[in-house]
Amino acid sequence: NADVVLGRYTSFLKLKLENPTTLLIPTLEIELAWICHMLRPDLYAKDLRALGFSELLDHRLTLNLYESNMRKAALKNTQKLWKEKFGVPYLEEKNKGI
Repeated sequence: NADVVLGRYTSFLKLKLENPTTLLIPTLEIELAWICHMLRPDLYAKDLRALGFSELLDHRLTLNLYESNMRKAALKNTQKLWKEKFGVPYLEEKNKGI
């Protein structure tokens, strides 16, 4: 459902706003919503400002070597922060490895 995906994407952005220096790993659905959002740079910038971001998020499709090595730990941390913030699991059981 598109509303669920957009809600999860918005929640991910809020989590990133609260954890600006933390490497957070998006799920595939969040990744796709993010990419689609960036296709409209005017709305992307406006929406991020409305959420409280002072600048655009640097979103790359590839991770640098350090980030790639840290991906598994970053995913676990993303799951922990999500559960603490929103009270629900980040990944469905079938998607635990993304």
